[in-house]
Amino acid sequence: MNLFNFIKDTYEVEVAPEALLLEPFKKLASRHKNPQMAKKELAFVYFFADIRSDYMYIVDEEERANELRKDLGLPDTWVIDPVMQKAIDFYRERSTTINSMLYQGACKAASDINEYLKRTDELLNERDHNGKPVIDIAKIVSALDKIPTIMENLNKAHQKLIAEQQIIEGRSKGSKQFNMYEDGLDFE
Repeated sequence: MNLFNFIKDTYEVEVAPEALLLEPFKKLASRHKNPQMAKKELAFVYFFADIRSDYMYIVDEEERANELRKDLGLPDTWVIDPVMQKAIDFYRERSTTINSMLYQGACKAASDINEYLKRTDELLNERDHNGKPVIDIAKIVSALDKIPTIMENLNKAHQKLIAEQQIIEGRSKGSKQFNMYEDGLDFE
């Protein structure tokens, strides 16, 4: 969905005018008298739900929402209410592909592996009823050996996913590519 674009030079989220024609985004933008608050909430949708967002490394959605609330300067009392949730769900539904679902599953699996490895002290001290270690250190070392491969594969998958989205959106970095009729019709 090419309705939100992150501009790296200014660190702002650009909202396409046509986004405000879609009911969930229109409701979100029109409920505030302060245009800055509306802009922050629309930026929240992008950062929270778009696979290209720098916040997607935060797998836990509650934690991601809290970080975004702070970083966007939203009030401490701000929460994802039904209007915001509807906009997030709408955005996700229209921008999800099979590949993005696979990528998100892979990120979740990598996060679970991370949580497992964070508990190594506890795992190594765990004993069965005979006093023998439950987890062999070789299993942990084997998992550590696979981390660079996991990281490399996740990076490759992310790059392919971004390339896929750019193709779907009808544009590619470094080349001039248009959707059908976007560059106008030439009847000569």
